[in-house]
Amino acid sequence: MALTALPSDCLLACLARVPYADLRNGIPGTCKSLRDAVTSAALRKTREAAGWTEWAVFAASINETANCYLITASGAYLTAPRPPVSNWHTERLTGASGDVVALFQPQDGSERETMRAHVYDPRRNRWSPIAPLDREFHGAAYSGFGVLVGVGSVGSRLYVLGGGFDDSDESLMAFDAYDVATGEWSSLPKLDFESVYTAAIEVEGKLWCYASQGLEGKIRIYDPETGLWTEGPDLPHELFGIDTGVTKHCNAFVREGRFCILAKFRGGEYVYAFHGEGNYSYRTFAWNPTSEEWDENPFPPPPECATRCSCIDDHLISFGSEPVEGVNFQNPHDLQDYQQGRTTRMYVLAPGDGARWIEWRLPGDSRRISTRVAAVRLG
Repeated sequence: MALTALPSDCLLACLARVPYADLRNGIPGTCKSLRDAVTSAALRKTREAAGWTEWAVFAASINETANCYLITASGAYLTAPRPPVSNWHTERLTGASGDVVALFQPQDGSERETMRAHVYDPRRNRWSPIAPLDREFHGAAYSGFGVLVGVGSVGSRLYVLGGGFDDSDESLMAFDAYDVATGEWSSLPKLDFESVYTAAIEVEGKLWCYASQGLEGKIRIYDPETGLWTEGPDLPHELFGIDTGVTKHCNAFVREGRFCILAKFRGGEYVYAFHGEGNYSYRTFAWNPTSEEWDENPFPPPPECATRCSCIDDHLISFGSEPVEGVNFQNPHDLQDYQQGRTTRMYVLAPGDGARWIEWRLPGDSRRISTRVAAVRLG
């Protein structure tokens, strides 16, 4: 009897136990009914109920012609070629049909290029465009945002904070949202702080903004249900490099239901090698809402200083190119290794593993300083 002749619940139960690589590489070339079943929301729910949900790390260099990958513990899989868009910002969105990855390329304010952005659906291995964001500052029209922008996501919505092309309050306090479910932008009331490279993460359905020059060590929380901003806890220590806008070593995520931060903080045993002055420590903290205090070292920092982090099902993914003690930029050999990605690593900390960070192999062309990563559920 043909597989497609099975009752739909039996068919889904069978497909739910097929590894993602086989679903993606083998099923699509069979027939339309199986292709539809593989990409359906019903299959995703069946896999979750059966405990067969899989996830991967979407990884790609910022170069718009570079390959994109879905990386699992067992190997890396090339995605369909991406459209001409570089991933300055890479965000995971969660909708009714499952997770997608959104890639954003800021607009060049000097050339007034149109913003470019696309969404990748891992279940269909398909890309689709995001409509440009139309804005106006001081009577001038812009189709997008500048490089100072902050980007975050809650559920199926992307949030764009600031991102104007000058240092005026109007452009630094702009606030817009894109809903991947409807494909539409909406303009929101302006921010109550100036957003400069603001970093943001979803925590229990709210947007936590935790690193920005305009916040000065404070956390601001946006509730999409009420449209209101509230104050969150202050960061446990002053961030290292925040005064220059360099927040690449400040990452936040939700693990075991708590807001966690992994960052370079001012003061400590390491010296900033680039200038030979200033010092920092590299630590992890988790916010305890019951005691309203920060718990230090809920898990150990990764072996490499994390440029980017992502967390899914309490698996923490750390991507970085720089040793915790820094790079010796005065040593030509060390500098070349760093610039060419030979020091780039990705580590995963599984729940319950304590201090056991496991290195996952990166494809050669994703071992770049400019690579962006985002964990995504495959279904």
